[in-house]
Order: sequence, then structure tokens, then C-alpha cells
Amino acid sequence: MKAIYSRTQASAEALSKVSGEEADIYYESPTSPSHSIDALLNRKDVEAVVIAVPILASGDLIRKAIAAKKHVLSEKPIAQDIAVARNLLEYYRHHHQKLSSSEEVLWAVGENFRFWNSVNRAAEILRGLEAKLVTFRTSVYNLMGPDNKYFHTEW
Repeated sequence: MKAIYSRTQASAEALSKVSGEEADIYYESPTSPSHSIDALLNRKDVEAVVIAVPILASGDLIRKAIAAKKHVLSEKPIAQDIAVARNLLEYYRHHHQKLSSSEEVLWAVGENFRFWNSVNRAAEILRGLEAKLVTFRTSVYNLMGPDNKYFHTEW
């Protein structure tokens, strides 16, 4: 890890201490251009970023990172609603098409459903074995509507 970004200097410093890494810190508050997200994304030694911020703040950071030609792993969900998700995907496609293969930027969303093909294949193999498998499955779905306190969390 080369750098840590948070919206405040205090939280960036706290994360740096907890991580035990010798990482440079970047933040927006208090204002310091040399420690801003733009300064971080302009670094040539940073090739990829992980974006794990509240969903309402992630879209702008994803766009900035893609524009800076950084690989991006962002947290799920992709956006707070379908319109914003489609806009982000279109933004990525537009920037991706303009790049040469040596400049290619990858964006992945940390969504566990992308692994279902391998899970289904493993289940198929297990079914063919001469063994008894005992397992259970549970699915929990919760609506994260605008009235949910975590939807508007600023951390």
C-alpha cells in the first residue's frame, strides 16, 4: 500500500496508524492541494485504487480514478440507483474506448455474484462424487432505501 485517502486528515491518519503501513496520506479537509485526491491520482507510482466509501460518495471518486487512468476496485453496490449506475458504466466505456491497449484501465466492483460460475461448477463436481454432502443455504435481502440511516451516512 502506497497511500491512504480519506475525506478528512484525522481519519486518514487514524487509518494509517491502524494499518501499520508506511503510506502517504491524502485528504480533502483541511484543504491542502498537495494532499488532495487529485494529487494522489496524479502519482505515477500508483497504478490502482480501492474505493470503499459511502455509496453516495463513490461515483465521483470512481470517475476521477478512471479519468486518471488508474485501475479501480470499488465496493458494491455500483451506485445508489440504476440511473447513476448506468451513467458510471457509460463513463467507463467512453473512457475505455479512447485508450490504447497499453493504457487499458480495468474497473471491477467487489460483487460476490461474479464468482457464481465457479460456485455452480464446484456444486456440479460435488454432485458427481460418491459422497454425502450436508449443507444449508440462506439468503437475506434488505431494502436500503433513502429512509435508511446508512444510506445517508457521511463516513
